Amino acid sequence: MTGARTGPLSDVLRRPLRDASDTALLASASPLVLREAVLALAALDDPTPTRLLGTGDALDALVDDFAAATRAADLRANDGLELRRVDDATLPSVVVADETVTTVAALPGGEDVALESDDGGAVAAARDALEATARDTDPYEFSAPAYAAMLDRLGRDVDEGARADAEAVLDADVRIRRSAGDLDEVDLFILLAARNDAQLYTLSGWAEAVGIASRATISVRKRRLEDSGLVATEKVPTDVGRPRQQLTLGDDDLRDATPTDVVRTARGVLGRPDP
Repeated sequence: MTGARTGPLSDVLRRPLRDASDTALLASASPLVLREAVLALAALDDPTPTRLLGTGDALDALVDDFAAATRAADLRANDGLELRRVDDATLPSVVVADETVTTVAALPGGEDVALESDDGGAVAAARDALEATARDTDPYEFSAPAYAAMLDRLGRDVDEGARADAEAVLDADVRIRRSAGDLDEVDLFILLAARNDAQLYTLSGWAEAVGIASRATISVRKRRLEDSGLVATEKVPTDVGRPRQQLTLGDDDLRDATPTDVVRTARGVLGRPDP
């Protein structure tokens, strides 16, 4: 039996991944398909282990997106995701899960279509082809903190408000690109710490511990945000030793803004407005 479904990409990918009871295989040369697949898996209560096959460019774009990279790291840490690089730019967007094979294609106007078949021969052929391709490739390695552990430690070490803000931004349609020259994850966490009047010392320690950035990098980026007027610091006394710096937002008008609006405003100030 063959059927077709249309809708947003996240929806057409979620169904075969949600219903899988055995290891799923997903292949695509599209960074968007890979991103939405990772986010769909991360949103499931009990995601099935999935092997993602993508071209080098598509996988590079996937892990350059901080929200997707941290969720992929989370899934990987729980043995739920394996990334494999395939040097084939014609790689179709296909999901093989249990007894179905689903082909995904984009439609004009922002919708996507999924063609699903449970024909035994088609499913077996697709699974055999993807498994053979996976065996001939090496795992795609990437470095990113695991989403849940990163946020949990942010709440414990820095501030629960900063944790909630980070979750709101990373769940929203605000892309944080790790290679961006205007605003990346380092700037993001400094801004959110400032929005919650957290101390620079604790933020720097957390960032270094989870692999976001070194203390030196945090200091350099903090100065850039200060120079732009987005962040300010105040000295606060401590029981022992020198006073420490408390981060605050440099623009009072931003104090009542949502976390996502703070990020969008900062991106515009630093170089490129949010699309």
